[in-house]
Amino acid sequence: MVIWENEYIKCYELSKKIGGKLIAIKTDNVICEVNNVEATLKSLRLNQDEIGGYKMGDIIEVREFAHKTNEHELNMKFEGWNEIYEEDFTDFDEISQHIIDKNKSLLIMSS
Repeated sequence: MVIWENEYIKCYELSKKIGGKLIAIKTDNVICEVNNVEATLKSLRLNQDEIGGYKMGDIIEVREFAHKTNEHELNMKFEGWNEIYEEDFTDFDEISQHIIDKNKSLLIMSS
């Protein structure tokens, strides 16, 4: 059994009248994406004074931002770094102690 609330049915009917893409129905509010806001509002013939009638809420302009990608490779130069390799140590404990003794950031590379 399905129970439909009158408010939800009214919101659904309004979303169909508005057209465009239905984004959300919240309580007694329909949020739709349309191409031409002015033309859509004019076609609805809203009446702010009518009890129970459709009224206009806030109009929000959503702007799309171009998707950014990393198209260029970043060449990083690390000059003056001491190179330390995993093979320079006998085990993990020795590596850990070296990091503690130096008290510096460290990148250990393995071959």
